[in-house]
Amino acid sequence: MADKIGSIGDRLDIDIRVGDTLGPFAFQITEEDGVTPVNLTGSTFSGKASLLDDGAGTDIPLTINPVNLANGDMEFVLEDTSAFESSGDFLKTAKKYAYLIDWTNTAGHTKTVLCGYINTASGDLP
Repeated sequence: MADKIGSIGDRLDIDIRVGDTLGPFAFQITEEDGVTPVNLTGSTFSGKASLLDDGAGTDIPLTINPVNLANGDMEFVLEDTSAFESSGDFLKTAKKYAYLIDWTNTAGHTKTVLCGYINTASGDLP
């Protein structure tokens, strides 16, 4: 049976103020039925955020933590967001990052399980 992302769907867009902690954001990997959790024991995860700037910026790694591997529960977090660029006006921000979280199962197959955009601001968020 093919694996897919669980209850939060496959896309999550995030707004942050640079310098704040990003997350933690929980997610679960389930079977196609959307209910049965995938046992993630032995799996690996990786995540990164990339500024949408024609590839000139540096990727920012995201930390992926196991919560309950047997129940398919994971979370991602970035404790220090100071590496993100931002503009002063969130409503007119040109700083947008795309992020991906990839899962490699025990058979060595890799798939993106969560993705989205991170919009950044240096001041208060609306």
